[in-house]
Amino acid sequence: MKKYRRLKRYWRLLLKYKGDLSYTEYKYYRLFGQRLEVNVVEELLSYDANLKVNYNLYQSLLESIKEKDFKAFENILSTVNLNTVSRYMRTSVKTLKKHLPFIENSLSYPYSNGRIEGINNKIKVLNRVAYGYRNFNNFKSRIMLHFKLKAIISQQKNLFILPLKWQDKQIPNH
Repeated sequence: MKKYRRLKRYWRLLLKYKGDLSYTEYKYYRLFGQRLEVNVVEELLSYDANLKVNYNLYQSLLESIKEKDFKAFENILSTVNLNTVSRYMRTSVKTLKKHLPFIENSLSYPYSNGRIEGINNKIKVLNRVAYGYRNFNNFKSRIMLHFKLKAIISQQKNLFILPLKWQDKQIPNH
C-alpha cells in the first residue's frame, strides 16, 4: 500500500527529464522524508523491473529529442525489444516508428506551427463565447483587437496582418 501511494503521488517525477532532476538540493517529501529528487526516482524505479525498462527507454528517447539527434532517436526505436516493454509503451513505439519521417522534419528544422494553432484555438474560443456575431466584419474586428493586429494593404492589393508594435515600420515591396 505504501508503494502504491508513493507511485500515485510522485509519478510526475518519472516523466521529468533526468537532466532536470535535482542532484544537489535536498527536499522534504511527505512519503519519503528528506531526500534528493534523484533518490526518490531511483526508489520508485526499484519497485518494478518493467517500470525501470520503460523509464530507461522513455529517458533515452527524451534525450535524443532534446539533443535533436534523429540518428540516435531512430537507432533507439529500431533496437528496442518490444517484448520487454509494457503494452502502452509498445503502442507508443509503433506510433513513433509510423511517423518517423515527420519526426525527422521536426528535429531537423526550427519551424513549428504551434503559434498558428494557438491563434486558431483562441479564435474558436472567441467564436464560442460570442455566440456568433451579427456580421463577419464585427467578428474580424474583434479578432484583430484581441491579437493587437493591424491590417495593412499594400500596393499589390495583398493583405498583410502585422502586430500593432510594427505599424510604424516600412513594409518591403516584393
